[in-house]
Amino acid sequence: MASLGNSMQDGGRPVQDTPDKLQDLCIFYCMNNLDILVASLNNVSESNDDISSTFSLLLGNRLMEYFLSNSLPSEDKQQFVDQLTQNNQLCNEVILTRRDVVSSENIQELANNSIRRLHLSIFDDSTSEVTVSYEELLENNLPYLTKVSLSQKCEESQMTGFLNLLCGQEVDADIETVGGNADDLDNSINASGDQNRGKYDNPSFYEMVVSNTKFHGFQIRNLDGQNEGSGETVQGAEKNTEDQSDIAPNLKSFSYECVYMGMRPPISAHHCYGWFYHLLTEILLRNKQIQSFCLVTVISNPVKWFLSQPKIHSMKNIQSLCLSFNCPEQVAELEERGIPYTKEFFSNLPLLENLRHLDVSCNYEGGNSGGIYCYSDRMVALFTQSVKKMTQLKSIDISGTNLASIISHSNSSDTKCTGHCMPGFEGRQFDFLGLYGNEECRHSFIPARRVSGDANLDQLLVALWSLQHNKAIMLSVLNELQLWVQAHFVTAKQGLPMIDGLVEYMAKIGDWDSSYVERVYYEEKSVCVTLHCLYFLLRSNEVKNHITIIQKRQLMERLFVICHNLSLKLDWKSSNQEVRNKILRVAMLLVLILDLEVTVVYSYRFEQYIQLLLEIFHGPAKPAQKLLSLRLLHSACRISQEYKAVAGGKVQLVKRLLMIVMERVTRVEQVDEIMEKVWSILWSLTDEVPSNCELFVNHAGCQMAKTCIEKYKDAKPLHRKITGAVSNVSENSNLLSSLMTTDLVILFKNLLAYEDEEDFDVSSHAAGFLIMLASHGPDAWTIVEPTCTREIVLEEVDKVMIRWDINKPKGVKFRSLTPMLTQLDNYSTPVAQVWGAWLICNLVIVKARTYCDMLESEDGLTRIDSVLEHEGLREDLVTLLHKIKSVTAEYKSRGEENYHL
Repeated sequence: MASLGNSMQDGGRPVQDTPDKLQDLCIFYCMNNLDILVASLNNVSESNDDISSTFSLLLGNRLMEYFLSNSLPSEDKQQFVDQLTQNNQLCNEVILTRRDVVSSENIQELANNSIRRLHLSIFDDSTSEVTVSYEELLENNLPYLTKVSLSQKCEESQMTGFLNLLCGQEVDADIETVGGNADDLDNSINASGDQNRGKYDNPSFYEMVVSNTKFHGFQIRNLDGQNEGSGETVQGAEKNTEDQSDIAPNLKSFSYECVYMGMRPPISAHHCYGWFYHLLTEILLRNKQIQSFCLVTVISNPVKWFLSQPKIHSMKNIQSLCLSFNCPEQVAELEERGIPYTKEFFSNLPLLENLRHLDVSCNYEGGNSGGIYCYSDRMVALFTQSVKKMTQLKSIDISGTNLASIISHSNSSDTKCTGHCMPGFEGRQFDFLGLYGNEECRHSFIPARRVSGDANLDQLLVALWSLQHNKAIMLSVLNELQLWVQAHFVTAKQGLPMIDGLVEYMAKIGDWDSSYVERVYYEEKSVCVTLHCLYFLLRSNEVKNHITIIQKRQLMERLFVICHNLSLKLDWKSSNQEVRNKILRVAMLLVLILDLEVTVVYSYRFEQYIQLLLEIFHGPAKPAQKLLSLRLLHSACRISQEYKAVAGGKVQLVKRLLMIVMERVTRVEQVDEIMEKVWSILWSLTDEVPSNCELFVNHAGCQMAKTCIEKYKDAKPLHRKITGAVSNVSENSNLLSSLMTTDLVILFKNLLAYEDEEDFDVSSHAAGFLIMLASHGPDAWTIVEPTCTREIVLEEVDKVMIRWDINKPKGVKFRSLTPMLTQLDNYSTPVAQVWGAWLICNLVIVKARTYCDMLESEDGLTRIDSVLEHEGLREDLVTLLHKIKSVTAEYKSRGEENYHL
């Protein structure tokens, strides 16, 4: 009947129209109602129809992409996921960048789908079953794959199998040495100490180190030799891969991300990476049809390695080449790692005849160069000369390197840009130049349509999109964006593209590992900064009022994944607690600011939303974040009566909240905000939702109410919420037998006490509870306690109503007047009639605009006239009914706008 907070119309909040396509809405519905989708597919299979007759691979890809990227794992839905993945023609694109969304068995089923595009993230805590299933997924689809993306978020050894497969070797091919395996080498190095390190630093020693015995011709030495200084390509070092057939004949794009180097001791990192670069070399040589190659790594400079390839001349098909480098302070050079190299590697660049995009960006953390990775003057000159020869090259990213000196004045004495700022490239226009982190981005006449940098917001926005592949550089970009947003007024034209870029980056992050050292914890830090950027953007109505519903939905999806990830990470260390609490807090504030509950509803994710808020509450977050999650939960439980029932029953919210109460009442001596908020939610859930009221009774809600009231005797605000919930439950006649107990009647009879207006809500709720029990007649009253007979209880209620002030507003809001109107017809219980009339009269007096209209819409005036026709009514009842009629008539005669009490 009554609930805390704003009153809602029966239909709930209107869900605004969305520009999402009908197919999008169907995808949301299907993937968030897997039972319905699976049942439909089963019907297709029973009719002996091919699944392709139901929907195309394009639709299947979209279904799986949405599910794998956005869904929250749920045990009760796993059976439907199992059935869904058994369809062998479901999709041909798989993106697995998150943990636990699908099981290893599901992945093995997906391996039978002729996958063309595959993106895998391998985590440090991935089980052997998951790793094997990933390898099987890759191996089974080698003939079909056109694009492979691997993200290493684990120890290097876990990646060997994947790289071996792309080289055409056995999955379990290990790194071998003449004297043993790589782990033995690590152990011998660590055991021998400094006295023996000279032996292992000798390049000749590493001539014995190969990643597999099938790799021949792998020599660890400087390849320049007699050709040093000639600028010619070094060739002939490898001889056995020339005639080998392609392992993945359709592979056109390959990318590998390794942003972390902290899982092994530094000595291992300095000496055992030769296998990694050699495996990548084999992949390139055995898959010569690759057109796009992307490597983001912390393992030395990938530019030196790639351009030192002895057979770089055979890689002419490459059109897009990304060799992005995150350079930590202790990074070892190629010669330290025992990797083939040539000193003048940039001279080989023109051999990539079809190259159109080149990315050699770097995030440099060491040295005294102001964060710039510095090549020698000779190499800068070679780079410039090579780029001049490559007329087909339209896009270059040299962010964070001194190669940006290619942008300069023709005359070194110039102090201002007065013309073309790229000497030797006059008449040439680039599509893109990446100059982020370089002073050269401040030149005025850079010959490029788009420039990334930090000179202005436009350049930062370009950097936001162009550098998303390197999380280390992106953290710097995000920090600068946050500072800019905080210091400037952002227009909608500026803010909306920024939101798109930030949300896109959060989508690319996926899940992350928590085992890395805090210094390189890029994903978590980036998420924190990204959310703060969004928060500062959306605090302003200028951007908030123009954000599209698609943007809201995409942001909501990312917030779901991020909060879910953090809530399940129980290993919160002191170093990341502050960041994680900030992430959760800002994420929930964004939900409040944008009213994303509406988005949750139209995206068919209400159940997952409730589940997520409960995960946050039960996770390791601080009490402030737990309280905020309950605040959002309370708001979600007031969307509509339909969703209240879903939350209370299907998501078991009533049961879970009562379990929270039970847990806290046994260990918390003083009432806190969490206890009060939980009872507020229960009050809302039981408001005219019979199924939730039944659940409340079945899960010992009445016992919990009694326990809390008796333990926290002086907590009147808490008593108000508890009695409100129990009063709502008492409106259900089918629960009468469960409520008609001596303990409850005595408790609520004592709660009738009224000393001042502060006591009204509790007194009113207690009276309502007792009236509902007594309204069923003398025969239904089963209490035998002499002090709690039906007559005595009704007399106590009658006495306390006389003391209530009818002209003062109360703190309770009613969704309907039906419970009170029903009691007007209860002629066998006159006190119940007076109780109903008194509450209606109070409401129309203090809030005529709301309750006069409600009274008329529920045909209350007609019912009042019918009651007044009866004889033998109590005089105070007749007075109250006439007062209701007069107040309502006055309201209608004066009009809604002009009515003032």
